[in-house]
Amino acid sequence: LVRSAEGALYDYAVPTSSNNEAALRLLPHKQQVIVSSPVVITATDDALTTEKALLLPQALQPITYNYCCKMGSGTLQPTGNRCKDICFTEEACTNELHPFSSEEEKVFFYQSRVKWKTPKWRRPSIDECVRIMSDNPPQPARWCQQQQVQDINVTNIPMGCSMVMGMGGMSGPFDRTILFPEGKLAFCGIPKVGISTWLQFQRFTLGAKDYQSDPHNKDDIRNFRFDRLSDMSRRHILESDEWTKAVFLRNPAERFLSAYLDKVQNSELTWLRGMPNMTFTDFVNFVDNHNGTCQEDRTGPLTQGGMTWCMDPHWRPQTWSCGLWELLPHFDFVGSLDNADRATRALLKKVDLWDSYGKHYVTSKDNEVEHKACKMPPPRRTVGLNPEHQGFLQYHVPITNATGTTRLYGHKHKKNSSGKMKKYYTEELLKKVERLYADDYKLWNVLSKSKEGWLSGKKIAAMLNPTCVVD
Repeated sequence: LVRSAEGALYDYAVPTSSNNEAALRLLPHKQQVIVSSPVVITATDDALTTEKALLLPQALQPITYNYCCKMGSGTLQPTGNRCKDICFTEEACTNELHPFSSEEEKVFFYQSRVKWKTPKWRRPSIDECVRIMSDNPPQPARWCQQQQVQDINVTNIPMGCSMVMGMGGMSGPFDRTILFPEGKLAFCGIPKVGISTWLQFQRFTLGAKDYQSDPHNKDDIRNFRFDRLSDMSRRHILESDEWTKAVFLRNPAERFLSAYLDKVQNSELTWLRGMPNMTFTDFVNFVDNHNGTCQEDRTGPLTQGGMTWCMDPHWRPQTWSCGLWELLPHFDFVGSLDNADRATRALLKKVDLWDSYGKHYVTSKDNEVEHKACKMPPPRRTVGLNPEHQGFLQYHVPITNATGTTRLYGHKHKKNSSGKMKKYYTEELLKKVERLYADDYKLWNVLSKSKEGWLSGKKIAAMLNPTCVVD
């Protein structure tokens, strides 16, 4: 790893002599080097310093391309929407195969977007999703009721509804599973449980040098959503032992408050029309609407009250995500957000993504615009110091700041909802939320007993239902 005095990052350095005071030879971009042992080298001629001769992930290699473009276009062709454009990543603009590693991978993850944009296909699909979600309201989970993957989807809600309904209300239970092809990881990303951070990490593994940008509209990761794949590809992921199915859960009351603080309180979001200036008590009662029904109504609030499939995913029960209420025993890994650093490291080591990506992941500590910026380069790193957080979700790793003092990186959720629980929750409101999210609490209470910060779905299912037997 080589940096200039100005902070520019070069690919690799090779010592031309055996001592530490050595001239350096910079190698061309992407040329690989095999280093037998770490070295520390200083070169006074070019003011270059290296901490280690280290191969970095593609996303952290030097920026030599300053354009943004439409993903996989093969030409420098912007989309017209800068939040969709892929920036600083030459392969995204010049390689039509990007972000796939092979033609076989491209075929496996293929999705016909054009088909679902055509009214001939889209309108009937919308009507079918609305009808089925209206006729099949969510029911309390019965853990381990489905012991075989082939018996999936007792909700009767077809996979693929998110393709035509978007990722909000009425998107269905399988809309949030994101896929990491290199590690064969199927990760259930639940809103308000760190999904934005995982989407950024997903782009990091795909080599996107603008991985710190707002990830939600970027085209490169749209190809790796489970709900939008073919039936054959989805079935393979569910049934194959090669794929690891994982999810993180959060304290239900804390997550509910976080959704209110982030999405409802003083919000001017257009999709909350009809819900202005809600107090937290109003919001709890809005969700606790026993007369709520799931139906497509484009004239009223885009977010509907009650506990239905139409409720917004940011406060939809976690057990309604990614088939958890019927596939829990088939999840290989269920992690706790309260132990995100330890559990994340364990998961990424399990799928062989820690050494190659996880431990190298870098974000800026004081970057307050990461969820707003559409074009953001990787963090600049200072020679000799480490003023950024390094290691994916490793928030409690000691770092050295710009003054030379050591401290913990520390982590607070964006709205610090955990620190505001007593301010917003009365005993009555907390009991309501516990009743509304009873299934979430069943999972959370079992998961909280784990000293490692995670359990397998089989283990949790057996603790919830001792008669549960999964092949």
